[in-house]
This record gives sequence, structure tokens and C-alpha cells, in this order.
Amino acid sequence: MRGNIEDLTIKIGQAASAWFSADLGTSFTVAFACLIFLAGSLQWFLLGRLVQWLAARKSKRFAFAVLGAYGMWAGLTIFLWVAS
Repeated sequence: MRGNIEDLTIKIGQAASAWFSADLGTSFTVAFACLIFLAGSLQWFLLGRLVQWLAARKSKRFAFAVLGAYGMWAGLTIFLWVAS
């Protein structure tokens, strides 16, 4: 996902810089921040919908296990980010 966001950031940043006569670095920063926020929100929304779907189709216990795996995944990601 991040590679797609970076490519789109370059296109949007260049267009915004030319259109608003703004600094190119600022345009890239603002475009990347907005796009990564939208992509991350969409990702977690879809993961939540998946858990709801699993709860309806399989069982609540299975959905809770998947939700726990998401929690461990997020915790490990934060740990690795802090440790690096």
C-alpha cells in the first residue's frame, strides 16, 4: 500500500505545487499525510468489516481470535517501530 501512496503523492504533490505556487516539499508532506491517513482508515475499516462478516458467518469465537491476531500484529508493529 505504501508504494502506491508514494507514487500518488508525487503526482498530487507536483500538481498542487504548480497549482498553488507552493513549496514542493510542503506539497509532498501534506499530500502524503492525507493519503496515508485515508489509506490507513480504509484498511482498518475493511478489517473491521471482515471481523463482523466472520462473526456472522463462522462464529463469534473465531472472529474474536482473528481480532486478537490483529491486536498482536498491531502490538508487534508498534514494538518494532519503537525498537528501530
